[in-house]
Amino acid sequence: TPAIDIAGLIEPAYDVGGDCFDYAINGATADIALFDPVGHTVESALLAGLVIGAYRHQRREGRNLTEIHETLDDAISEHSADLSFVTGQLARLELSTGTLQWTNAGHPAPLLLRSGTGARTMSCPPTLPWGLGRPLSGSARQAPTVATETLEPGDGVLFFTDGAIEVRNAEGRELGRNGLADLASRHLSNDLRPEQTVRHLTRDVLEYRQDTLADDS
Repeated sequence: TPAIDIAGLIEPAYDVGGDCFDYAINGATADIALFDPVGHTVESALLAGLVIGAYRHQRREGRNLTEIHETLDDAISEHSADLSFVTGQLARLELSTGTLQWTNAGHPAPLLLRSGTGARTMSCPPTLPWGLGRPLSGSARQAPTVATETLEPGDGVLFFTDGAIEVRNAEGRELGRNGLADLASRHLSNDLRPEQTVRHLTRDVLEYRQDTLADDS
C-alpha cells in the first residue's frame, strides 16, 4: 500500500515443521505475527494451524496485543498435555505515526533496518513461549511486555525464525544474529524493495549452509 510494504517468505526444511507467519492491514493499523512451533513432526504442523487460527480470531475480535498474547498461551496449554510450545512475536503498527508495538514469546528478537545506521536488534523482554506461561493454581499470570519502537519513513523491520541464524557453514560456524544483521545491512545499502531484500537474504542463508536446512527458515 502507499503506507507500508510487507514481504515474507518461508524456506522449509526437509522434515515436517511448523514455522509460519500472518499479517493483515485493517484501516490505520497493520498486524504482523510470527510463530515457530517446537519440533519437526506432524504435531508441529498441528500447532501451527492452532496458533494461526487462534491469532486470527482474536485479531478479528479487536483484541489488543496483551489479550492476544495471553489467549495464545491458553490455547496451546489446553491443546497439549506434553509441554508442547510455540515461540513467536506479535506486532501492531500505527500507519499514520509509525508507532510499532510488539510482544515476544521466547523468540529471537527482530532487527530494525534503518538507512545510514544499518541493522540493530530491537528489544523486548520475552515471556515464556506460548504453552508454557500459564500460571500455576493460585498464582497470577505475568503480563507480557508490550515494547514500543518509533519507525521513521523508509525503516524496515526484519522478523525471522531461528532456522535463519542457526545454519552452519562447511567449517561448522553458525551464521548467528550478527551474521544475519551484516547481510541485511549490506542489502539495505543497495536500496532494495522489501520483497527483493527477503529473496536475497533467503538466498544468502541457503548459500551459507553446509547441507540441507535442519529447520524452517
